Amino acid sequence: MYLVTLISIIAVFLTYLSKYKGLGVLYKIAFIFVTILACIHYNYGTDYPTYYEIFYRVSNSYDLDTFTYATDLKTEPGWALINYLFSLFGIPFGFFLMVFILSIIQNYIYYKFIKRYVEPKDRWFAVAIYLFSSTLYVLNFSMMRQGLAVSLILLVFMCLSSKKYLWAILLNIMAVLVHTSALIFLPFHFLRLSKLKDVKFIVLTFGVSFIIFLILSPLLDSVLTYFLHISVFTGYQGYGSYGTASIGFGFLLDSMPYFVVSYLLLTRRHLFTYDVTLMSILFLVAFVATPFVLKITLLGRILYYFSVFSIVVVPIFYSKIKPSVLRFGFILIFFFMLIFNYLDFFDPTHWSYDGYKTFHTIFEVL
Repeated sequence: MYLVTLISIIAVFLTYLSKYKGLGVLYKIAFIFVTILACIHYNYGTDYPTYYEIFYRVSNSYDLDTFTYATDLKTEPGWALINYLFSLFGIPFGFFLMVFILSIIQNYIYYKFIKRYVEPKDRWFAVAIYLFSSTLYVLNFSMMRQGLAVSLILLVFMCLSSKKYLWAILLNIMAVLVHTSALIFLPFHFLRLSKLKDVKFIVLTFGVSFIIFLILSPLLDSVLTYFLHISVFTGYQGYGSYGTASIGFGFLLDSMPYFVVSYLLLTRRHLFTYDVTLMSILFLVAFVATPFVLKITLLGRILYYFSVFSIVVVPIFYSKIKPSVLRFGFILIFFFMLIFNYLDFFDPTHWSYDGYKTFHTIFEVL
């Protein structure tokens, strides 16, 4: 934990300095640091042993002719194929090489995504969200499949933004082949084809939907349990435990970014580009579904495909808050909750075993 936190702090500081003339290269160096850490991690995160087991079993039973593997350990075909290809380099070297390459790909996508949409003066904010959010960088050490799928969705958005619609579909399919839950993003491709003339209507609809879902939350138990038995999601029934979170002061503080984004979309829509507006709508999808997440944890993982846009939306929208004193206050609240949730993430009582306590590297076993 401490090494990851230290490198993350250094990366944010370097990114902050990169806004000054002649120091732009520090943004790239910051990502090199966090990428190296991700590349060399070993047995760090609660799912790491499971992924190693998948790699081992797929490597011994994969049939390249039929793209199937004779094992009762279920995983998506795309992930099985990736595992098989890297297993050709041997065990355990092939597994370490797979983690190494995928870590480079994921972090490079985040690097490009932030660089493309966030101005240099606000990039430190975006990098801080990426590194200290409990659902992004630190979780990717453990959730390899979904971490890759979420990063591919960012590529999908960039392709849609560049009107490369065929590439967007192909990349989304690739994400689905790695993690089935990425199916959820396919319908949102059509948003990019719309002119977003009724943004106020969309935001107000989201707000009303959230309130309705909250009121009807007692009925959600049976509905969500039904969906877990649909064949597409049966592999995730282990995540179907009911949540115990409640609507309190902490929830309101966590929800502050959604309130800020909603208010500014309603009152100052003209300040934001089409792509930023589209990302903000995707970001708000995560908020609308919060009542569902409070009931069943599976939905929280599905919403990673929407909450990931916080790395761009929050810095841009918070930069538009006026006066500066109010902006500082909102940023202070945001970072208080970000760090609080980050430290809570490393609490060993939340995990089946303390996989995040000590950072290990591949050099310990090579």
